[in-house]
Amino acid sequence: MKYLDDYKLIIGGSGDLEEKYKNLIKKLNLKNVEFLGWIKSEDFFKKIDLMVMSSFYEAFPLTVIESISKSKIVISSKNKGSLQIFDDLDKTIFVDNVTDSFEYAEKIKYFSKNVDLVNKITKENHEYLIKNFSLDILKDKLNSIDLFKNSVKIN
Repeated sequence: MKYLDDYKLIIGGSGDLEEKYKNLIKKLNLKNVEFLGWIKSEDFFKKIDLMVMSSFYEAFPLTVIESISKSKIVISSKNKGSLQIFDDLDKTIFVDNVTDSFEYAEKIKYFSKNVDLVNKITKENHEYLIKNFSLDILKDKLNSIDLFKNSVKIN
């Protein structure tokens, strides 16, 4: 956030590292960070314009999927889960270096200034999500797995 004076970072949720991050924010004298604690997802998505997934590791990036379902642009690290699910998308915004805060900042600035492009990307990504991850599609995929074929039928 040191590169984004005119922007605000909103963090939803809580966890073991919350105090560590709050102390780091104080140490860096950042005034543009807000911790919301636990919040309903629909309330959280009303407060944000874009979502940043900066995880080193993410098996199944549920927050990315949820963000796309809410028509938010996502800037993601190249974690395994995001790459497996979204690498086919031409318009997924990945950072090359997960620890490069300047790279994240530059992408945030770029997309916040290109609203028409963001609208196009979010529409395409939302359509991709519906086509590949809707409940009916996932049920069909699970039912087609050999492990489940002879045991449980998912309705």
